[in-house]
Amino acid sequence: MIIWRFIDRKIGHEKQSLGLLNALSKLIDIEIHSIDVSKPPSFWKQIGNHLMGEKFHLPNPDILLGAGHATHLPIAASRAIFGGKSIVLMKPSLPIALFDLVIVPQHDRYVPAINLIISSGVLGPIHAKPKESNTGMILLGGISRHFEWKNKLVLEQIDRIIGSSPSISWTICDSRRTPHSTQEALTKERNYDYKHWEQTNSEFLNEALAKTEFVWVTSDSASMLYEALSSGASVGVILLEKNKRSNKNKILKTIDMLKNEQRITLSTDSSLLNPPSDNAIPFNENQRIAQIVTAKLNIK
Repeated sequence: MIIWRFIDRKIGHEKQSLGLLNALSKLIDIEIHSIDVSKPPSFWKQIGNHLMGEKFHLPNPDILLGAGHATHLPIAASRAIFGGKSIVLMKPSLPIALFDLVIVPQHDRYVPAINLIISSGVLGPIHAKPKESNTGMILLGGISRHFEWKNKLVLEQIDRIIGSSPSISWTICDSRRTPHSTQEALTKERNYDYKHWEQTNSEFLNEALAKTEFVWVTSDSASMLYEALSSGASVGVILLEKNKRSNKNKILKTIDMLKNEQRITLSTDSSLLNPPSDNAIPFNENQRIAQIVTAKLNIK
């Protein structure tokens, strides 16, 4: 099965397509060819040369896959020229009728359609591994349009989480969006291992998440939350103050849903380190979506 993977060099988008590819590889034999569309002139020049008679450098695709606005038109055009079935992750900027399958997280707004697949959150490459006992990780986002970032509130919640679990070895990771004032404050306390985002990469985070027993994330990032859930850890959410100018906060709706499903702990709960229930259904959305994709495209 030949798959053309269209990439735009945005880490969040590439994580989503990689998550689906990893899951598909467990079901069918695939051969992946990545096409960089982050610099459009180069891609369209290759397409133009092909239309003028020059042979394209890749075997014809069975599947064309991508995530992010920059991949949509190249996928649609390539499907028209080379054939194959097209799959886009997240709500596309073009009409969904141009694609064979569109995979949209349930917290996004969408209009039901025959080629629409609704995922429980954002897909990603992280999957569960055996956990190292007494390990914890706190992942910090930062300033966003949906939430107010107040240092005092965030730091108090971190102190409460760490203070309630002295036997846990904690690692705190910030991000590009984390305010400098928060980063400075975190360097003053050393009852945890602090990782500045420039000191890490996606491989470090993937490996660390996969083996960590307890993971807390700030409430500003749905993708960060679903990555934590996919790791198989016991997941908690550090609640931020809602931005009063944000009328529709789909992330809060997601958090409420996951809380009702007993998949997460909130920083306002009385007990902060609740181990996962033995009866909980494992969160493996990548594999569920991959099975739906193969069934809808009649791939065996």
